[in-house]
Amino acid sequence: MITTKHLLPLTLIPFSLQAGETTYVAPTQPQPMITSEMSDLDWLLGGSVGFLLDAEEEHYSLQFGKEFAANGPWTHSAYLEVGYSDLENDGNELDLEDAFNFSPGDSFTGDANIEATFIPVTLNYKVDYHFTPKFSVYATGGLGAAFIDVDGEFEDSFSSIDDDGNDTDVSFFAQAGAGVNYEISEAFEMFAGARYMFIDDYSVTVDSGTVDVDENDDVLLEVGGRFRF
Repeated sequence: MITTKHLLPLTLIPFSLQAGETTYVAPTQPQPMITSEMSDLDWLLGGSVGFLLDAEEEHYSLQFGKEFAANGPWTHSAYLEVGYSDLENDGNELDLEDAFNFSPGDSFTGDANIEATFIPVTLNYKVDYHFTPKFSVYATGGLGAAFIDVDGEFEDSFSSIDDDGNDTDVSFFAQAGAGVNYEISEAFEMFAGARYMFIDDYSVTVDSGTVDVDENDDVLLEVGGRFRF
C-alpha cells in the first residue's frame, strides 16, 4: 500500500517512455543579439568619390569625425566634411537659364556658359544599424555652407547683355543621404550610398549688374572608405 510518505520519491522519477527510455526537455537558448560596442578605434578619417546626376560631374569629399555613442545594434557619429567639384554648364545642362535674374529683376533668357568651383563644408550626423558585426546600413544628414567661385559668360540678345563675370559667393548648403557600410578590417571600412544636396540662392556680379541664381539641388552617387584610429 502506497502512503503519502511514498509520494515524494515518486515525483523525482524521470518520465519513462516505452522500452525504458528516459527523455529530458532542454531549455530553449535565446539567439544572441547583434550589439555594437565603443572601442578604442572610434575616430574616423575618410573620403569618397562620386558623380552628380544633374551636373554630370565628379564630386570628391574628405571626412573627419568621431563615433560618440553605441547602443545595441546602433552606433552614432559626428563628422566634419569638405567637398569639391568643378562644375560646367552650357546654359541647358543644369537648366539654369530660368534661374538667372539680373537686378532689378529683368528676366535673363539667353545663354549662360558657366564654370564654377563648388566647395561645400558641413557638420554631419550619422547613425548606423548593424545587421552583423561587419555589415550595416546608415543614414546621414548635415548643414553648412557652400563656397562658390563662378567664372561665366552671359549673353542675352533681348536685353543686349554680353558680359563676362567672375565672382565668389557663400550660400547655405544642406544634405541628406543613406547607404551601406562594410568593415574590411577593424581599422578600415568601405561604404556606398546616395546623397541629396541643396544649395540656396547665390549671386554673381557682372558689368551689367548682379545675377541672382535661384536655389539648386542635385543627387550624388558615391563610394568611399574610412580609417578608424
